[in-house]
Amino acid sequence: MAKYPKLEAIYAALADVTLLVRETTASATVTVVVADTTSGAWGGYFLTNSTTTASALLRAIQSALTDNATLSGRYSVTVDDDTLAGTGKVTIGVSGVTSFSLVWSATSQGGILRSALGFSTDLNAGSASYTGAYSSRYVWLPNVGRTAQEGPDPLTSSGTLGLEDSDLIVTQSSSGSSKVITFNRRQEARMAWRNVLGLKMQRENEAVTNESLQTMWEVMQDDGTMTFAYYPDRSVDTVSVALVAMAKRFEPAAEVDSWSGAQSLWQFSWNCLKKV
Repeated sequence: MAKYPKLEAIYAALADVTLLVRETTASATVTVVVADTTSGAWGGYFLTNSTTTASALLRAIQSALTDNATLSGRYSVTVDDDTLAGTGKVTIGVSGVTSFSLVWSATSQGGILRSALGFSTDLNAGSASYTGAYSSRYVWLPNVGRTAQEGPDPLTSSGTLGLEDSDLIVTQSSSGSSKVITFNRRQEARMAWRNVLGLKMQRENEAVTNESLQTMWEVMQDDGTMTFAYYPDRSVDTVSVALVAMAKRFEPAAEVDSWSGAQSLWQFSWNCLKKV
């Protein structure tokens, strides 16, 4: 079976996020996201996997709701991202109680989290399960695999991706003597994509709101991180590599001139760094 990758932008929590949750016989104000105190672009949350530089956002929300001493339900927070047909939509559900409601605006950051997860309103329909109206803005599910790879995909989150480089300098004097100065090593990779459907590349062609790479790219720009996780196999959330995109502009090119629309095909590539 072919493996399809996914990308997740980092969610940089600037402040605690607290939600108001009501069940049939109980209600509680729950802090579901704790502010990231890590300096730089490497702290925060990825949607589905914990790495050495970030926590798993959906798991953090799920645990905070389930572990709350006042609430009785057992909560699940998942995203539809395992298959080629995945929508990127997040579902919040509960078992053990008949229904629940959730108010995002208990704090100012709640609305930001709501938008990040793809929800448009408070969850107050008296249901035991709610699915976002849109794809999460922090995940990209391409219809193709990565092309022009410099080597095999990593098998673990600590594996090698791309090429290894360093700041090593070799100098030679006129007498023939040489000197080597070396600093840190780093891994460089190129994210290259060919034949990406227009609906997966540009926001104006989206079939599911927020499903395009353009939407996620703008999130990385607006959040000031340009940091994302690359998952070689979208059905395996435990293997991902955190990377920083070394590109400012979103500039895909058409595979065929004058071809546009949701089913048109596009290519886009950019260089990135892995923290070693």
